[in-house]
Amino acid sequence: MKIAIELNREGHEYNTLKIEARYTKGGMNCSNYKEEPRGIYVHVRPTFIKHERGFQSESCMLFAKDGGFKMLVKPLKRLSTKKVNAVQEALNGLDESRIKALFMASDEPSRELASMLQEASDTVQ
Repeated sequence: MKIAIELNREGHEYNTLKIEARYTKGGMNCSNYKEEPRGIYVHVRPTFIKHERGFQSESCMLFAKDGGFKMLVKPLKRLSTKKVNAVQEALNGLDESRIKALFMASDEPSRELASMLQEASDTVQ
């Protein structure tokens, strides 16, 4: 289950931050042409969510310079749903108000958020 944190930032391309743990098979990354290992990655996606006439639309910012990234937190040879769920549970325990304050105060919050996410996922064996 993804974490969705509403940011309500004036003048920015997005109003919500989505954080999710997923297993990735690795291989060539088409956006930077680097080889990536298999394992559990945490994906942080800035998203613009709009509610209109009873519907919700989402626009994902793929290359947002001030928020979107993915990081390897657990190298794994094979998919372990149990470990992916454990990492997601650890992420669910993060302090949303701290993440929100980080994005409201900083122009480049990715580095600080990455260390928070790594600390949370390090608690999982």
